[in-house]
Amino acid sequence: MAKRKTTAKSRSARSTKSSNKNKKINFASKYKRSTLVIFALVFANIGALTLVFSQASSSGLSNSVEVDQYNRINNHRASHGKGALYRSGCITDFARVHAKKMGDQRNLHHSNYGPGVSYACSDGSNWTAMAENVGKSYVGSGGLSASSASVFQAYLNSSGHHANIDDSSNYRFNFVGTAGYQNSYGELWTVHIYVTCTNCGGKWKSVPTNAGEPSSSTTSTATPAGADHAAVKRGNTYYLSAGHSGGTYKSFGFGDSSDIPVFCDWNGDGIDTPGVYRRSNSNFYISNQFTSFGASDSSKKQFSFGNGGLGDIPVCGDWNGDGIDTVGVYRPGESRFYLTDNFTSYGASTSKRTFTFGRGTTDIPVIGDWNGDGKDTVGVYRPKEGGRWYLTNEFSSYGSSTSKYTFLYGQTTGDEPITGDWNNNGKDTVGVQRGATFYLTNNTTGGATHYQFNFGRSSDQPLSGVWRK
Repeated sequence: MAKRKTTAKSRSARSTKSSNKNKKINFASKYKRSTLVIFALVFANIGALTLVFSQASSSGLSNSVEVDQYNRINNHRASHGKGALYRSGCITDFARVHAKKMGDQRNLHHSNYGPGVSYACSDGSNWTAMAENVGKSYVGSGGLSASSASVFQAYLNSSGHHANIDDSSNYRFNFVGTAGYQNSYGELWTVHIYVTCTNCGGKWKSVPTNAGEPSSSTTSTATPAGADHAAVKRGNTYYLSAGHSGGTYKSFGFGDSSDIPVFCDWNGDGIDTPGVYRRSNSNFYISNQFTSFGASDSSKKQFSFGNGGLGDIPVCGDWNGDGIDTVGVYRPGESRFYLTDNFTSYGASTSKRTFTFGRGTTDIPVIGDWNGDGKDTVGVYRPKEGGRWYLTNEFSSYGSSTSKYTFLYGQTTGDEPITGDWNNNGKDTVGVQRGATFYLTNNTTGGATHYQFNFGRSSDQPLSGVWRK
């Protein structure tokens, strides 16, 4: 079979202090943008990547490639100590237009990205630096996923493309737009546009990474038996969903409106039931019934744990794999988890765990069994990095390289994290509540949204659990 190589081009940005040998492009008058000096780096057949060619059965813009390129950019940056780039809708739109243009013309070339982005993002904001990577690959037997991975590796193998991804010239890029387009010849055309804009708003606003734009081919309404379901707490009332298509299965009152909810399997019967943490007295109130916490509830437990006055956030999970969930708290001021295997104040020395994780007040704690070993471990959701998740399989600061996960799923503002085993495969994954809509994925790598549905109200607190076997 014939083999093809991945091809790509990069264009790097330069400030107005750059050498006069480079071409000056001034958009300040017409586009109200800063003067840039831009030069092009052309790399043909870079990376010596070989993919077996196969005729494509379909063509069009690929949401999965777009998201994959964006995630790979920020995952690579994170591994080199760089901050995450926000995903701009208007830059993404322009990247999509150019990717399609290249694919339809079968001509790898740079866009007129200065005025193009200025037009797409025309809301009075000013950018100060911009750069672009464009690439072409062939869709082989591994499909779009393998092709997207190969073209990104080709970018990394090229110094010019790599410099744009890492921002090694320190232009302080803070926005990026990505796109992927598959044409009818089995070719994948990709675009990255990197932008520095310190006062951008409006159309430049950070948009969903992947949760907000699920591909219709990946979403489903079917709820596997025994899977976790979404729920919400409104005031002191819980509403449990009937599945991944919305609808209410059950509602009941529990605790006070100011209580922070938790939902776990307190007795090992496989059914999650309610609990709350009351910061005013640092007490947990938990029950094995779907009822209020009254005198008739013989299954109820009440005990003190943590320090509500320090802003402790309650969590629950099966820390030791015995099938029974217990509690813990995350103390933002210390970036520290405190976990116990008992329903007591803090347990004996053999039953408690404490360790630092995350960045305190900027992170939201999450819990799940990420690897399917029967034990829940911890993680955090970091909105300020564009909806980035940090998960670990260990009770330690961030775990070894083989036990941690970091990926983007969600957006900078407006999303509330949620975790659960949505497909009942034994492993917990993630999701977000955005307004009154839930977006759930079966991956711990970002990627596609598998379930999307409306449930509750935007002001509700999201939860998850198993209440239907």
